[in-house]
Amino acid sequence: MVLLDWMMPELDGPETCRQLKADPATAHIPVIFLTAHAETEAVVAGFQAGGVDCIAKPFHKEEVLVRIRTHLERARLLQEVQRQNEVMQAEMAERIVRERHEAALFRAREQV
Repeated sequence: MVLLDWMMPELDGPETCRQLKADPATAHIPVIFLTAHAETEAVVAGFQAGGVDCIAKPFHKEEVLVRIRTHLERARLLQEVQRQNEVMQAEMAERIVRERHEAALFRAREQV
């Protein structure tokens, strides 16, 4: 999880987020913007840059903690679904190979 301030000295938050999302090593990390820009255009720009949420300043600690928990759980569930999909795809590939092998054996037996 990255909590990212919108306004920073050299690189702003949305550009930093775009760079994080462009790197395969960090693309999966959820980014929450902390911003004084509460207007719709800024919030939309944050989402378009790859952020998962925008929290307006001044913020309340309890709200930030709830949002962090929510997004961490969402990220965990997404990783679990991706892992399960990988397992199922591997099982399907093994099954296809096994069925093709069995079909080839059946055809070979019929020819004998």
